[in-house]
Amino acid sequence: MNSSVARVVAGGVVIMAVATILAFGFIARVTTGPRVSPLAIIASKLIVPKLGLPYRPVAGPPKRFAAAIGIAFSVSAAILSLGFGLNGIAYIVLGGLIFAAGLEALVGFCLGCQVFGILMKI
Repeated sequence: MNSSVARVVAGGVVIMAVATILAFGFIARVTTGPRVSPLAIIASKLIVPKLGLPYRPVAGPPKRFAAAIGIAFSVSAAILSLGFGLNGIAYIVLGGLIFAAGLEALVGFCLGCQVFGILMKI
């Protein structure tokens, strides 16, 4: 057995496991809201109380739409990379996801929510 192959396979397992958890989180938030999303549970039960952040209610449908966009970007990147070997394009797609999530995390601007609002007006 080749130890290098085993290590690369183990790294792949870690990446796929993280991707699976993230995909489940997106799907959970779209279908049930934050109730069963691992990240939402950690954020609501541990991190927000620990940091003493205020309760700020927000409408659910725009956030679910944003999570659906997260699913689309994640799945698209996986298909582009794993299915077609288009890693560069997959990285660009993931960069868009990271950009949108970063806007929400750092400045509280939900890009998916803005798109939702525009689509509702149309």
